[in-house]
Amino acid sequence: MTYGSEIVLQYGGVKIGDGVVIGAKSLVTKNLDDYGIYAGIPAKLIRYRFTKKTINRLKRIKWWNMDHSLIIKNREILASKPTPNSLIRLEKLSRPWRHYENMRWAVEEHLALYGKSKSARLAESLSE
Repeated sequence: MTYGSEIVLQYGGVKIGDGVVIGAKSLVTKNLDDYGIYAGIPAKLIRYRFTKKTINRLKRIKWWNMDHSLIIKNREILASKPTPNSLIRLEKLSRPWRHYENMRWAVEEHLALYGKSKSARLAESLSE
């Protein structure tokens, strides 16, 4: 991100959502919704960048939490307008975190049902 001239950033309890675009010389006085485009004095919502469905998918994917190497490898997708195919691809890339949580849950369920055994060692290694 780069900042041009005549920019003043002041933190006064205002939340700027994910993916927000703010027009030049705008004055932000209220919280800004995710993926909105705002401009003016005070800044007002002009429109959303994407449909609500696409916004919800992007918020669920949380690409900014992905490993840096995945972001670099997929920068073309991330820099382009989201399409159904690109969102599916990003959802698949973001699964390792979800898979880890699901696997951990499965091991805990197994322990609850069958007691400690080999799966206990597996659960301990997952929690490290």
